[in-house]
Amino acid sequence: MTWQRMTIDELAAFEKAVGTKVVNVNGVWWRETKPFFFRPLNIMEELQPNNRHYPKKSILGGVQHRVQTGEPSNSVLNYFVFGDLNSYSIDNFNTKKKWEIRKGINNFSIRPVTDFEEYLNAGYEVYLSFYNRTKYKYKKDRIQKNRFGEWAEILFNFPKILLLGAYQKEKLAAVSISYSINDSIHYTTFFPKTEALPLNVSDAMLHYMRERAKDCENAKYIVWGMATGNKNIDRHKLYRGCELVPFSAYFQLNPLVLQYMKIFRVKDYQRLLGKNSIVTT
Repeated sequence: MTWQRMTIDELAAFEKAVGTKVVNVNGVWWRETKPFFFRPLNIMEELQPNNRHYPKKSILGGVQHRVQTGEPSNSVLNYFVFGDLNSYSIDNFNTKKKWEIRKGINNFSIRPVTDFEEYLNAGYEVYLSFYNRTKYKYKKDRIQKNRFGEWAEILFNFPKILLLGAYQKEKLAAVSISYSINDSIHYTTFFPKTEALPLNVSDAMLHYMRERAKDCENAKYIVWGMATGNKNIDRHKLYRGCELVPFSAYFQLNPLVLQYMKIFRVKDYQRLLGKNSIVTT
């Protein structure tokens, strides 16, 4: 198993299919993360600050993107990143973490999910267990079987999106979704059954991905999303060896929106600046 690298157009087509609002401006794909606010679809893409090719709708809201080192910046984007992929080894962890990873490996086998009917049925059961535990709000309608099925069809229609399953005695217990673009592997989604968590299914899945990433040509990073400011979520990633990396960024906001945020949405403004990250311990 290895990732097949996607083009940015393929990623845009996939995101469109799942309902993400994306727009191409002068060859750059942008994602509308909030109404009238945009970031590049490839979150690792570096762009010139204050350029003339931002989405038109951003005039009402704003944009934010990474910039190259040395370019003007006014914020940071905090991403969780695994670097130096070839050096990964269980031996790099302390005794407790080694034990947890080995426990996960012993309890689960990891392999691609290739059977649509299996994913539609067993995957739906896993997703319901995940939802009932977390009350995950994003795309909440997927708790309906027909909506989950629509999502499943889209995933299977884009074979470069990698679906991995964690199996316990041949029964699906967790699913991860990831893809590769440019020099990065993006770990975007993970939903396990509740009863699989004490058996260290999260560690088993991540170990498998990090081992396979060594064989992924041109991959330099695994990107595991942005800092959320949620202690449980962010510390979960730090505990598993992920590094919180601040990347220089530039934002441009509608002046009225900027003033409103500074006065009435201070936490959101701090998050925009990149000051919402948790302590790295």
